[in-house]
Amino acid sequence: MRCEDILRCLCDYIDEELDALTESCFLDHLEQCARCAALLHTVEKTIDLSRDIWPRQARLPKKVIRRVYYQVRIHYRQR
Repeated sequence: MRCEDILRCLCDYIDEELDALTESCFLDHLEQCARCAALLHTVEKTIDLSRDIWPRQARLPKKVIRRVYYQVRIHYRQR
């Protein structure tokens, strides 16, 4: 996988919707790419903080996750 592929799979990974092969490739890339690993950590931390602020729900709305994803993607492309 390339960094661009990680961006496309990020939401599905967080939602646990990747198939086993894609998830394995995703995780292999994260082991080798500190930048993508940091990106995932940042998104996960943002989601965790959002859960602390909002009333308890089993999951954040996909709309929120996607908004964070696209904001990170825009920032990531600018570098």
